[in-house]
Amino acid sequence: MASSIPPDEQTFLSMLKSERRSVGKQVHVHVEVSGLHSSVYLRNSLIKMYLDAGDVEAEEAMFRCTPTADTVSCNIMLSGYVKGGCGGKALRFFCGMVSRGIGVDQYSVHGCCSPRLLRAAEEGSSW
Repeated sequence: MASSIPPDEQTFLSMLKSERRSVGKQVHVHVEVSGLHSSVYLRNSLIKMYLDAGDVEAEEAMFRCTPTADTVSCNIMLSGYVKGGCGGKALRFFCGMVSRGIGVDQYSVHGCCSPRLLRAAEEGSSW
């Protein structure tokens, strides 16, 4: 990223749309170094990047660094847990959202009502 014009939030957001995870990790480092890590859009995009890569641990680490969780970042986490086969975590996370007063919307409910998650709960699976 050598240039006389420093990259901004839009530059990093565009780069995160890359299909290559290695680019996303490099963008993550540059976001931290540039001081743009407090951007809600960038933070949520980074959480989503780790979700898409199937890296639940990195997704959780990124989320824990979030100064203030919002509905969007929580929905990304819910989706990551469900996609990653962590149904118990998804349900606990959803309950935590509600208890902390984080807004729940149709995407939150949809994440917790996925057929796979409901079937596992019905069968008593720890899925």
